[in-house]
Amino acid sequence: MDTLKDTAVSRRCKRGMELAAKGMVTRHGDLYVVHGRGGNYTVCLDHQTYQETCSCPDWKVNVLERGNQAHRCKHIYAVALVAARS
Repeated sequence: MDTLKDTAVSRRCKRGMELAAKGMVTRHGDLYVVHGRGGNYTVCLDHQTYQETCSCPDWKVNVLERGNQAHRCKHIYAVALVAARS
């Protein structure tokens, strides 16, 4: 099971790096917009309750519905990279 989890996290990290490298992340004040394949998603890196949040279905299902507070989607990884560079 850990191998599957590690593989899924690795895929999300890799896709996040690709989104950041392609310039698919734009900053709007304290928020970021990631232009993904399925649409544009809003990311906040310092939400008071959840720390990082994203408007994508992956984040909503895993964090809000399943309660996995440690889950990070590819959009959050992309924004974290862009924020770290600036």
